[in-house]
Order: sequence, then C-alpha cells, then structure tokens
Amino acid sequence: MTAQLPARRRADLLAFVRDRGQATVGELAEVLEVSLDTVRRDLEHLAREGSLTRTHGGAVPTGTLARHENPLAVRMADHPDAKARIAARAAGYVRDGQTVVLNGGTTTLAVVNHLTDRRDLTIVTNNLMIPPALPEGVARGVYVVGGSTRMRSLATVGRLRFPDAQGRTSLAVSADLAIVGVSTVSLDGVFGVSNLREAQLLREMVDAGRTVVVLADSSKLDRTGFAHVCTAKEIDVFITDAVLPRPLTTAFARAGVQVVLAR
Repeated sequence: MTAQLPARRRADLLAFVRDRGQATVGELAEVLEVSLDTVRRDLEHLAREGSLTRTHGGAVPTGTLARHENPLAVRMADHPDAKARIAARAAGYVRDGQTVVLNGGTTTLAVVNHLTDRRDLTIVTNNLMIPPALPEGVARGVYVVGGSTRMRSLATVGRLRFPDAQGRTSLAVSADLAIVGVSTVSLDGVFGVSNLREAQLLREMVDAGRTVVVLADSSKLDRTGFAHVCTAKEIDVFITDAVLPRPLTTAFARAGVQVVLAR
C-alpha cells in the first residue's frame, strides 16, 4: 500500500472503527499496513479530537449505540486499574449488617475484594462469580437470583424474586444498598446495557435499593445502550474514574446525584 498522508489514514481508521463498532490496535495496523505505534498515535489524536473513544487495546466510536457485550475474558482485562479504584470507593458505602444487591459484571465483582472487614452482610446477586469470591466471614447469607445463565458474562437473568414455601416465585426483596455496574452512560444521564433481559433485572435491582450506587469507568461515558436501565433521577451516587463531560455533569447536578471520582 502506498504511504498515506496522516489525515487520510486517520479518516480511513475512523471509518473502519465506526463500521465495525470496535477495533483493536492490531487489526487497524494490519488493515492500514502501518506499525502498531503509528496506530496508537492516530488513536490518541482522534481521541483528543473526540472522534472516537480509546479503550484498552483499541477503540470504539464515540457515542455509539452499544448493542454487543464483550466476552468476559476481554472485560476482565479491560481497564483493571480504573475498576479497582471504582470498586474500592463503592465498597466504602457498605456497612456491617446491610443487605446489598450486586449485579453481574467485572466492576461489581471487584467490589467484594474490598469487603474483608465487613460483617453480617446479606448479599443478593445474579453474578455467579461473587459467591466464591466473597472473603470468609463477611456474609451471613448469600442469595443468587434464579433464571437462565448467560455464559458470556457468567450471570443469570431473571426476576429479582425468590420462591415462597410452596415453591412459587413470588417473594420480592428490598435492600439497604444496590451497587449496579452499567455498560453505557449517555450525556443526558441515562444508564444502559446491551441486553434487554439484563436491563429488566437491573431495573428491579435499582428499585429494590434504598440507596443506589452506579459504577462505570470512563470508557462507558457518552455512549447509549440498546436497553435502558434507569435515569440519573433514580440513583444516589455515581462512581467513575475520570472527569465527566460537561453535559453529563449538568444532568447529574440537576438530578442531585453525588459524583465520586476514583482517581
């Protein structure tokens, strides 16, 4: 391939990312026939312009509609430092003796690592990785929501309800605290995920929590999910790792949301 001018190469790179919905540095280097370092510089340039969003190992279009969920192994390796900082701040809202609802996801999984000094917690979750990860002595009871299992995320999807004595699934739950990780946060303060059934369960978790804490690292900002979970008006605390875009700051301020930067 004849060497391209930087502006043309970046235009082709951006078109590829927008067409695919996401791309890795390696894919872009192969398609454009340039070095990995050249791709990284181009991605940083386009990210500074706001044309795309830089992710761990690649990029996604800025403000794109999130319809797909990355495999669990990819998400476990994505932004681990940011997720650890967010999780540590989220754990600070957990008090001894509380009932805490946690949804599926790698950031909420990281929260339990910071609960070693808590006691007598009741944990309700659809995250199949959380029960074995809970530090010893932390929980007096752990309840896993039933339903079908999404092997892609190792989480169940169903209702936030449990069987009564006759085996009927009819008992709803209430919680002191709901800690919910989301896939997208739009500039007008709408939280979303890529799966409709997951969104329905998260909606019930939000409704169940007396206090609602939402977690999302900076790669989730300025994106719109296929399935909406709730709006800023329905939560109490939002924890992320980067300064928010001005429209989102305004939306949270109007809704009275406490914004916590885990930096």
